Amino acid sequence: MRIGLIDVDAVNNHGPKFPNLALMRISAWHKAQGDEVEWWWTDLIHYDIVYMSKVFSDTYRKKGHCKTVYVLTNFNSTMEENLHRIYTLRDMNYDPFVMIYDKPSAPIEIRDLQRWCNNKVIFKKCRRFEDYKPTREKG
Repeated sequence: MRIGLIDVDAVNNHGPKFPNLALMRISAWHKAQGDEVEWWWTDLIHYDIVYMSKVFSDTYRKKGHCKTVYVLTNFNSTMEENLHRIYTLRDMNYDPFVMIYDKPSAPIEIRDLQRWCNNKVIFKKCRRFEDYKPTREKG
C-alpha cells in the first residue's frame, strides 16, 4: 500500500520544529508491514491511506503534547479502510479524530462514524463502530 503522511504543524508553520512522534510511529508500523510511506505533498498522487497529525495546539496544555491524529474520510476511501485506520490508531494508543472531506455530500454512515469516534464518551464505551447505534430525531 502507498501511505501519505501530513504533519499539520509543519504545513502551517506552527510551533518549534520538533519531530511528529505520532507520524514517526505510524510510519514505522506501516514500513514494517511492507508499505511504501512518504510525505504527502500533492493531490495528484494517489495514496491508499493518508494520515494527518498535529502535535502542537495554539493553547498550552498541562498534560503535555497532544496524541490526536486526524483521520480524513470520504476522500477516495472505503468504510473498511476508514475503520482500519481508526482501529489501528487506537491500538497504537493514539486518539483518532475523524474529519470528513466534503461533509455536505458525505453519506450518513460517514457522519455516524465521525460522531462515534470524536465523541470520546461514546468511543470509549462502544469499542467497535459496528456495535454503535446512533440515535436519530424523528421529524
